Amino acid sequence: MDNKIVILIVLSSLLCVMYMCLTTSQKIVENFEGEELGRELEKAIDKTESDENAMQNTLEKNKNDLDNLICAETQTYFNIDSTYVNTKENIITDAGKVYVKPKTIKGIYDHGMQSCVSPDETYKKNLRCQTLMMSNCVDGFGLISNSVGENELLGGEEACRFKYCSAFCADIKECWKYDSNNDEILKIRYNTGCTDEKYNQTKPDDCFEDPKDANCPERKFYHYTSNDLTNRIYDNNYTVNKQKVGDITIKCVYQTDVVEKQFASYDEATQYCSLPLTTTCHYLSNNIYDRVEHRLEKASCSYNSNQGCLSDLDDSHCDFTKPYFTLSNSEYVGTQQIDSYEMVDVPTELIDINSRQKKCDVSARYIYDNDLLDTLTCEEQTRQCYNLQNDVVQTMYGRKDPVYDECVYDNCFSFEASSNANEQRRLENIEIERNNEMARNIIDQVNAIQDIIDEERNVSEDNE
Repeated sequence: MDNKIVILIVLSSLLCVMYMCLTTSQKIVENFEGEELGRELEKAIDKTESDENAMQNTLEKNKNDLDNLICAETQTYFNIDSTYVNTKENIITDAGKVYVKPKTIKGIYDHGMQSCVSPDETYKKNLRCQTLMMSNCVDGFGLISNSVGENELLGGEEACRFKYCSAFCADIKECWKYDSNNDEILKIRYNTGCTDEKYNQTKPDDCFEDPKDANCPERKFYHYTSNDLTNRIYDNNYTVNKQKVGDITIKCVYQTDVVEKQFASYDEATQYCSLPLTTTCHYLSNNIYDRVEHRLEKASCSYNSNQGCLSDLDDSHCDFTKPYFTLSNSEYVGTQQIDSYEMVDVPTELIDINSRQKKCDVSARYIYDNDLLDTLTCEEQTRQCYNLQNDVVQTMYGRKDPVYDECVYDNCFSFEASSNANEQRRLENIEIERNNEMARNIIDQVNAIQDIIDEERNVSEDNE
């Protein structure tokens, strides 16, 4: 505690003791008797009361001084705002940190409020650093940003420290510069008046304070022309306009009426589109592929071919089959030969019609090799049949069975059947000859017996 406070406390204590003594003396004097002594005592009492009032006033003054001294020593009030924070002269840097100490004032005692108060309303009791924002704060990476304050002691005194802030730059200047990478005119900011010299920057070259002085450069381009099969390369210039995009960017807009692809250089245009100068397309119409040649148009890097162009034509594009009849069984039933057919789906393949046309079909060679019929017309089919009645081989035409896929040949026997028939006739002839021989023998025997009978009859007649 300060020595002044101690002295004031001691004096106040003494005055209180003296006041108590005078009060006690007054009570004692009232007990004395005698007029003279009473008058003397009254004078003494008046003087004592005068001294008491003086001492009371002194006591009150000392108490006021004590209260003010206590408020001055115990209460501090702060004055700080954003303007004060963003003034270079108020910035303190220490160990890579940025601080601002507020303006301060001592408190005084208010008897009406019976508490310590600020003598200036602009000074506040609490230091609220969180409500303060420092602009143009440079972080550890050299980037400019805003920083919010936080309370921290600096040298034992309250101060505002601004987080992530390594230095403060008093002035951030601006200029406009063309950026060729993005075809933009950008607002460039560079630092001046920084508390740390290493963060100061110089104005970039070709950077203008007025954006109107920053121009977009002229630009040439090269292109082909549509429907020009000579593929000539033309050169032209863009029309350039400035278009503001936000607060920090002016876009250089390059425009042209040319709708074909544009190239930055002549060499780029010549290297564009390395397709062959011609290509062949096959177009399908009514199951016929027509071959057409197209020339390359470099403007579109295409051959202006029609929809449905097939550059590679092979059998995989023949994705359908055709139905044919094939002989599945042939047999002789009674006096008929019956040929049974079944329906099969035959895959198609590309077949040349002429030098410029192809179609998907089944080749005649395949049909011939596999004995296929596209329609079952039995009346056109013939078979070599053996006729047992006249023992001859003859050509017979078929007829279509009304129910089944069959061709029927009447009076038709196989050669095997004819051989069997000949063998049967031979055997029958042998049997007939054998039977005839037996019959002749029997007849001879009967005739012999009859001769014997006749002879015996004749002998008997002679004996009579």
